[in-house]
Amino acid sequence: MKRCLSLVLILLTGCSSAWQDHGNITETVLSPAQQRTVATTMAQAVFSRYGSRSVFAFTHDPTNTFAVQLASALRAKGIGVNEGEGSLVYDTVLHYRVINLNPQQFYTEVDINRVRINQIWSLQGNILAPVATQTQGEINVEE
Repeated sequence: MKRCLSLVLILLTGCSSAWQDHGNITETVLSPAQQRTVATTMAQAVFSRYGSRSVFAFTHDPTNTFAVQLASALRAKGIGVNEGEGSLVYDTVLHYRVINLNPQQFYTEVDINRVRINQIWSLQGNILAPVATQTQGEINVEE
């Protein structure tokens, strides 16, 4: 019975993506310089919304280079980043996504509680540029 329940659970939830890391998703492959640019822009957006002295729970795999860049960029803005599993209880949780739209474009998203910050990027050759203005909004949760 236990084995059957486990099998049903795996079938319903599916296998996790190789790109997923504690709820953070990185689909787009970027060079270290491009990662730094995107992470700095994301950190600036978080800073603009929350200011310094904010503390976020940002659990991630230490081998995930984009997540390490983002944590570093947040700290450079004066934002506290707790990377341990225990911080999920006490601090506001932060997740990110870097998702491919097509071969030349991707978008970034930062989710903090019910706030979502998005940015579309263009990547052609080695040229990285934001496509549209950044959007921020609250996620509607029906209760």
